[in-house]
Amino acid sequence: MANSKVYDGKINTVTLSAMRLTSALLCGAPVKYPQKSTLNEHLNLMTAKVPDPAARPTIKYMCIGIKGHTASLADDDIYDFVPLGKKASYSGMYKAMPFVLRRMDNDLTDAQRANYAFRTKLTIGGVDYWAYYLKRIDMRSVETTDYDIRRENGEEQVDLFNYTDNELYPKPAELPEFNYDDDTTVELPDGRYAKSNVELRIGWNDFDVQEYMNVCAIMRGSSQSSIVSEIAVCSGLDAVESGESATGSKFSYDEAIGVQVMYYIDLYANLAVTNDNLELTINIGQTVPFWLGPN
Repeated sequence: MANSKVYDGKINTVTLSAMRLTSALLCGAPVKYPQKSTLNEHLNLMTAKVPDPAARPTIKYMCIGIKGHTASLADDDIYDFVPLGKKASYSGMYKAMPFVLRRMDNDLTDAQRANYAFRTKLTIGGVDYWAYYLKRIDMRSVETTDYDIRRENGEEQVDLFNYTDNELYPKPAELPEFNYDDDTTVELPDGRYAKSNVELRIGWNDFDVQEYMNVCAIMRGSSQSSIVSEIAVCSGLDAVESGESATGSKFSYDEAIGVQVMYYIDLYANLAVTNDNLELTINIGQTVPFWLGPN
């Protein structure tokens, strides 16, 4: 039998910056931005403005790139595209790509620009463009959810968790016995579990797809190679910046400062093929459920 490998279609990595920010927010401590830990530095954008340590950043942006994958030639001479993971200590992208690339005289409208950040000028083939490297994530409907998980004979039943008098007035409970000398396996016994997290949905609408296909047509020579293979879900803060139009007139708009990657998602998708069907759900928060006791 030929050797085979099974790859997860999406590889998710929680970053050191996410752990540092979470700890600071939970404890009311100053938020730190270590040198070379921000996407601002990675892309050399808005580096002069460093957030006040007392300001409380939140997840609100995403950045995309095209080098989160590699090609592997299979035995049948077909190329498989394999996602490449990132280390928790990483703070940049393998190769970031703009969401939008517009000629100088055809910039986004004010309403459209409100959905993006990291506006910068790029010159490609002798033509000047406005590029936007961050997209704002719609966080208006995001809320935490607590789950009550009951596991029996390997099957799980998941319901919403509701606090009762048993939680408000707790009584001592016996914990299961584990063989702490055996660190080779981790068993998930039957019983009751609880976890709490946020489901964050990110996706591309028709406008996003068409703009990114235009980006790839300009930067890669073909809109048919509109690949997204790395996504960074980022925290940061908005800051008012002064911009300039093609005619030289000044205007103000919201930029992004102190942008740090919280979660990396490495995958492989071609938006020219999937169109607006690329939608991802990320669980943010608790990844491993707490054991509460027997059912």
